[in-house]
Amino acid sequence: MTLSVQLIQDLAVILLSATLAGWICGKLNISKVVGYLVVGIIIGTPQITVVYVTDAQRIQTLSQLGLVFLMFFVGLQFRIGKIRELGVGPVVATAVTAIITLTITRMAAAALGYSEGESLFLAGMLVVSSSAIISRVLEEYKLNHDRAGQLAMGVTLLEDMVAIVMLAWLGSYSAAESLDATASPWPPLVKTIGLLFAFAAIVIVPGLFLIPKGLTKICRAGGAELETLLVAGLMFFMAYLTVATGFSLALGAFLCGVIVSESANSRVITANFSGLKDVFVTVFFTAIGMSIDIFRFPEAMPLILLGVALAMVVRVVASSIGFLVAAETEKTALRAGLCLTPIGEFSFVIAGLGISAGILDGDFQIAAVGISFLTSLLSPLLIKQSDKIARALSPSRIKSLEKTLRFYREMWSGFERHRSKNPMARILTPRLWQIGREILLATALLVFARPGYEATAIWIQNNHPALGSFAALYWLAIFVACLLPIVAFVRNVNAITLIVSEHFIGPQARRSKLRLSFTYLLRLLAFAVTTIWLSNFIPIDWIDRYALIGLLVASLLGAVFGWRILIRWYSHVEVALSESARLEPDLHPSSASLRESSQAWKLDLVEFTIPEGSSYAGKTIATTQLRTRSNASIVGVERQGHQLTTIGPGTHLFPGDLLFLVGDSEALKKAQDLLSTTRAKHAPPPRLSLAILDQITVPEKSPWVGATLETLQWPKRYGVQIVAIQRGEVPRLSPDPSWQLQAGDNLLLAGPQSAIKAMKSE
Repeated sequence: MTLSVQLIQDLAVILLSATLAGWICGKLNISKVVGYLVVGIIIGTPQITVVYVTDAQRIQTLSQLGLVFLMFFVGLQFRIGKIRELGVGPVVATAVTAIITLTITRMAAAALGYSEGESLFLAGMLVVSSSAIISRVLEEYKLNHDRAGQLAMGVTLLEDMVAIVMLAWLGSYSAAESLDATASPWPPLVKTIGLLFAFAAIVIVPGLFLIPKGLTKICRAGGAELETLLVAGLMFFMAYLTVATGFSLALGAFLCGVIVSESANSRVITANFSGLKDVFVTVFFTAIGMSIDIFRFPEAMPLILLGVALAMVVRVVASSIGFLVAAETEKTALRAGLCLTPIGEFSFVIAGLGISAGILDGDFQIAAVGISFLTSLLSPLLIKQSDKIARALSPSRIKSLEKTLRFYREMWSGFERHRSKNPMARILTPRLWQIGREILLATALLVFARPGYEATAIWIQNNHPALGSFAALYWLAIFVACLLPIVAFVRNVNAITLIVSEHFIGPQARRSKLRLSFTYLLRLLAFAVTTIWLSNFIPIDWIDRYALIGLLVASLLGAVFGWRILIRWYSHVEVALSESARLEPDLHPSSASLRESSQAWKLDLVEFTIPEGSSYAGKTIATTQLRTRSNASIVGVERQGHQLTTIGPGTHLFPGDLLFLVGDSEALKKAQDLLSTTRAKHAPPPRLSLAILDQITVPEKSPWVGATLETLQWPKRYGVQIVAIQRGEVPRLSPDPSWQLQAGDNLLLAGPQSAIKAMKSE
């Protein structure tokens, strides 16, 4: 058997086995990821099964495609606008959770005798929860519109960024350990984190400006096929680019997903890639299971139990404290913390990174699978009993602590109200964010200039040695690129200093000199601090002194004479970034109040998608009689990613529509069963993909003579449309339903051939 045939056989074994495992997990109400891991262990161990994979190494290579698709889809869900929509609360909670979990896990592992590297990687495995498992469990228990559930999903969204930082951190730690085990890894770690943010800024800023617009133009010119090919090419190219610059390919795929998510067609792109993603992500998780030596599970059991205990206790405590710091109520904080226990996909990636670097042994990969398996089993039980657990453990039992927390929440709310009503804050906050972006971009360009020069020099030397030296052009391009954010920075500083001076000094004419002096003092201070900051990142040792002076002079002249051009260029970039960071529209504005009052009213808000073949597809809400028959109500409809602004009894429902239903649990079950009712088998929907054009002449003694098109109801009865009717010389296109047929009329029909044949035989 050839290698290619063996590969096909192995893929068949993996996908069919994974399908069976996923079906069993669905019946048991546990995550499918657990099933994929278990089936990977089985088919990767020939000693315990008849059907097994013959070429595990080739499957491991294919699993890297699954990692790329997985991280790309994680990035697609990480819309930049969602960060602003979540507010500062989940951001604070995520930071507190990560810091506490990382610290306590490292200390606990070190106390139990694990090395520094093992403790760090174990902490990295537990610092990020599984968004895939959590989202599924929340949907299953109808908590995705509950306050605690939405906070948990917000934190999992932000933890994706924590995971990316951890991957870069641990990758740098591994590299430092391999070079010199006695040296401190902290200097290269700090350098790597800086390069990570610099690389992300350099990729995201121009990417957000160019790629969404490019995808729109490609889709208009060449259709969805070319758009899909372009996105796939960008995904793999950015994954390769991050590997070439010393980072994990997961980072490149993630950044590509973040950028593509800002495209107008992001939902269509998600749908186009979902099939491939499902296949290769399944291969990825199955390959992880295949790498596990089942006979070493007893050895890894202490590590598994330690990881589960830390995940179930430390993560719950850490995240609950994080939510309390973000001024959530005690009950909400505990319930949201209980939702964040499942450990999943990132722990496998981190464990694999440590094993490949030689810091961890195979027990940690086994432990990652065991921890994910047990937390996935226990998490639904905790979430189901979250109300009882939250009441039992609530700090409100201690009166002094309850008063302290209440005072803290009131103080936080007062600060938020003051900030929202303060006119200075509303005016200055957008410009301060812009200044932050501009300094970050300029810093990123300078930080990445040196490694970029090294990589370019090696590439030119290997591929185009005849080009010779390019240093002058390279550094000139870097300085000119830095001019774009610096010029915008100068404009924003000028505007802010004028506003601040007038606010503090006053607009009176007699204070004009004092106001002007204060303005110039603020500008001088801002420019001095920024110059000192940026000068620390200029690679002076790489550039000749006179060349550096020449570059600075050339850049200064370019800024003076090309001021307007630079402003116009960067304004386009600012517009693109501002649009990306815009707040997400609230698709169901009433859900906020429902979340707060659902416990008192005993109501739930759930989402339901109209399935294909539903008997109510194409019919109005009034026709369903949903409120009468189920006591549930439709409060919102989303179609193709867009909210219908007004809905009423006359609103039509179509397959794929996302409905927001409100009612108690029994009413919601009745409503979903009702809307899932399929058409009768004797009346299948017409298949318009098989439609043809045909013509027929009305016979003399036909029952059609004298009948109107409305009474014949051919579209409803047969799925056949009347395109045109010719009576005499002039054809009548799209005739009215009241048109009365006469003998000799020529009809142009459109529909499936079988339907037209059935209609003719009437």
